[in-house]
Amino acid sequence: MKKKILFFCENVTLAHVIRPLELAKKLKYDKYEIIFACDNHYSDFIKLEGFKIVHVNSQSNKEFTDKLFYAKQLFSKSQINNYLEEEFKIFDEIRPDLVVGDFRLTLGISCRVKKIPYISIINSRWSTYAKENVILPLLNIQKFIPFKILNSVFPLMWPFIKRTQIIPYKKFQKKYNLTKIKDIKEMYCDADYILYDDIQSIIKLINKPKNHMFLGPILWQPKIDLSKEIKQIPNDKKIIYFSMGSSGNLNQELIDALSDDNYYVLMSNAGKKTNIKLPNNFKVYDYIPALDILEKCDLCITNGGLANYQAFSKKVPVLMFPSNMDQYLFADLCEKNNLGIYLRLENSNKEVIQKTITKILNNEQIKENLIKITNEIDLYDSKKLFKNLIDDILK
Repeated sequence: MKKKILFFCENVTLAHVIRPLELAKKLKYDKYEIIFACDNHYSDFIKLEGFKIVHVNSQSNKEFTDKLFYAKQLFSKSQINNYLEEEFKIFDEIRPDLVVGDFRLTLGISCRVKKIPYISIINSRWSTYAKENVILPLLNIQKFIPFKILNSVFPLMWPFIKRTQIIPYKKFQKKYNLTKIKDIKEMYCDADYILYDDIQSIIKLINKPKNHMFLGPILWQPKIDLSKEIKQIPNDKKIIYFSMGSSGNLNQELIDALSDDNYYVLMSNAGKKTNIKLPNNFKVYDYIPALDILEKCDLCITNGGLANYQAFSKKVPVLMFPSNMDQYLFADLCEKNNLGIYLRLENSNKEVIQKTITKILNNEQIKENLIKITNEIDLYDSKKLFKNLIDDILK
């Protein structure tokens, strides 16, 4: 009988669906029965690969980003209770031998209650073995408190915020007599195995145990043929791949900065529509095969998320406009490793953005560093490492 592997996706961003999907594709269909539990949003990508899907509820992207923007708890007590009820029901019906989750944090409780091995895919900046870094994300409160003041006091607020975020989670740990976590990082790492979608040279983890593994970047692009469009890309302009991801922000200053006739902009809106009028030098698509397009690009503009590693794999520097804490932490790491520059979108105007683009494109050290990073990325085979781990756990 085939061993059953159940993949859980929290559909708050596209990355939390794509990462487990790409890893699942490597597993042998004749050896394992693979099932996905996810919401309807982004499920078309899973259906295209022919995997069985069971429906679970998930926060919407808007609900999640609003919680981040207004500094609310990411998961309420009632939401965690509903998630756990769903998970217990699905476990009883499917009886998986292994569960793999991406930001479905309640699996840290449900899998332990049901005694099912659990793998969690996370970003390494949230590891309990990563050095603490605190950067002010984009918050609604910035409308009322000057940036300089809020930026100086936010590090003092962060310990309180970390503890507040885990209060509902700890209540259910107590209910099921589980070991209580101490902060938000421990909640993210509450699994039997932790897999990091990162490379070790960008972030150092101190004394991480063997069950915490670097997979390397899980690179992905949609199955869309833009070969004709790629042939039409001009040779006399700077080519920019512009992807703000499923959780990024736009404003008129950024669009105006990119309206320069010297730029040719290929923009992916991740299926999100915008009311901002786009200039004629923009070519806009819902989704773009980024790995193909980046072969032709001079610069990648991102929110500090999934597109960064896509760009690095093709030796392309990044200009980042992060909004949430996770994006700021990664953007800061990328800038410190001299792979690009990040700006605060709310504090940037057209002139600043254009000067920063020129600075990045003329920076020889960035170009040298990208060659090293690309070579390191090539050494990782995230899918093979994942397959080997699965085979070892379920042997």
